[in-house]
Amino acid sequence: MSKSLSSFKETIQVNTHLNIKNYGKGRDYSGVVYSVNKTYFTVAREVSKKFYDEWSPQLRSGSFIVIDDKQLVSSHKYFALSRIYWQPARYSRILSNDIIEFLSYPETLSNGREVAAPFTNIPIGQCWLSIVRLDGMCLSTYWYGIGLRKEIKKMISWKSKLRVLYPILIVEFLLVILVGYLSTLQSPGFLKSIEENFALGLSLVMSFKLAIIFFSFNYKEKQGVLQQATFTMEQVFQIVLTDLYNRAVDLDKKSASNGI
Repeated sequence: MSKSLSSFKETIQVNTHLNIKNYGKGRDYSGVVYSVNKTYFTVAREVSKKFYDEWSPQLRSGSFIVIDDKQLVSSHKYFALSRIYWQPARYSRILSNDIIEFLSYPETLSNGREVAAPFTNIPIGQCWLSIVRLDGMCLSTYWYGIGLRKEIKKMISWKSKLRVLYPILIVEFLLVILVGYLSTLQSPGFLKSIEENFALGLSLVMSFKLAIIFFSFNYKEKQGVLQQATFTMEQVFQIVLTDLYNRAVDLDKKSASNGI
């Protein structure tokens, strides 16, 4: 279970599939995280062309996106964007790794009267918005493509990946050599089988890390399967090896600030 609001925030990433229930507005919908900011995140939900035509002229610019790239979709796809601001921890309730509730909070009006916010009809301390993180990431081809385009500027360089991963790779490589050699000294049996399987498993883990480093292509220069594979490995790196991913991001930022 997520221990804090900050740890839950880390699970909300671009392309994460969510179910949103806004009890104040009577809305219940599923969508995909379109962008993530320090204080808020934006959820995109698919809508009909009729809905888009009716509401896009009335709402502010940036309330909708239209995907019309023929490489991604056979016909236009329309999405309404909803911006959700994080609330302070004292007005948030984490129910599990995948569920968080935003609670109604007190707000003092100019006349000194205290009311419930953001909706006066929901008592203070009661849930006005619930967010449920659904299993897996959104894998629709068109959404994958738009996610790729949004993540171009966030791509980590292979140099930064190598710098954070090579110490672990060296240790793993030495262990594979050592355990593999020890297995050759053993007579056929249970212990020899364990050593061989351990060496094989560690080799697969190394291959996984090497793939993360290898798939560091420029999205602008690649398309199709190679582009999607690059994006997938970047997401896997972020989810599975979060600490190393953050270190690699910091290295990229330092390199950029130093003009490297």
